[in-house]
Amino acid sequence: MQDQTDAAGEAAPRPTVTFRELGLPEPLLRAVADLGFERCTPIQQEVLPYTLLGHDCIGKAQTGTGKTAAFLLTIMADLLRNPPDEPRYIGEPRALVIAPTRELVLQIGKDAEELAAHAGLHIVTLIGGVDYDRQRQQLERKLVDILVATPGRLMDFHSQRQIHLDRIEMLVIDEADRMLDMGFIPQVRRIVRQTPPKSHRQTMFFSATFTEEVVRLSGEWTHDPVRVEIDAQSVASKDIDQIVYLVEADRKLDLLLNLLQQPEAASVMIFANRRDQVRRLHERLERAGISCGILSGEVPQHKRVKTLEAFREGTTACWWPPTWPAAASTSRASRTW
Repeated sequence: MQDQTDAAGEAAPRPTVTFRELGLPEPLLRAVADLGFERCTPIQQEVLPYTLLGHDCIGKAQTGTGKTAAFLLTIMADLLRNPPDEPRYIGEPRALVIAPTRELVLQIGKDAEELAAHAGLHIVTLIGGVDYDRQRQQLERKLVDILVATPGRLMDFHSQRQIHLDRIEMLVIDEADRMLDMGFIPQVRRIVRQTPPKSHRQTMFFSATFTEEVVRLSGEWTHDPVRVEIDAQSVASKDIDQIVYLVEADRKLDLLLNLLQQPEAASVMIFANRRDQVRRLHERLERAGISCGILSGEVPQHKRVKTLEAFREGTTACWWPPTWPAAASTSRASRTW
């Protein structure tokens, strides 16, 4: 059957599925409604009908497509529908999410807390740069349902026998290509070996790119998976204007200051290439009277967390992670998972 077309002769967009149509448990539907969401994003629509039935999944999707909610809703629905039939012990999570960076782990943990608001699930995040004993106390407070962690800190706890992974029912490997680039794959391999065989757990594997190495890893760690690919060109929201300014190096700061003084520049992210560039730009903008924060590898983790929270709450107008060439960006995009 041919796709329907609009008046211009182009393929009409496929109707999106509502979360209620997926048959999610009521506590999750209440949380989704509280967050203001009703319909699935493309990757959620493609992934959830399979993963909610227990199938493994390999997903090609970038940040901002909604993949986090896709795997979190899958995990939580399964945990709510299938309570454990054997005694559980401290340090034995039922679901594990591995992500490459501290900030991503914290964001996944925050999203998980929001989705579990009515579900009574205990979520713990483990990252480096945070007091070890404080994280251990979170593990010991009560039984852990979902553990979100960076590979290095997870291995620290596992080597100290604070975490046991042999009862993992669901495993998520997020941003696998970044973990490969950052050299974490040997640690991830050791972690996966501590979990049950892939035929005895559900595995969801996500990556923004499918290189030969990423594809090989996905085949090693998943069992008869469904494969979903969301094209990069479908990620950008229609509410985002993308503008390029060609400017001489010695005029960049003037242009940036001009952009930051525009009424729509209430919340701005600026990316720079190196830490020293980030520091210099931060100092210049503060001298210009602009409220701003800074993020880089040399900033202690607790300060990074405070900076991110201030940015989310609107008390800091700008922040800089040194990742890509210097650019200022503003958008009218609404929140997506």
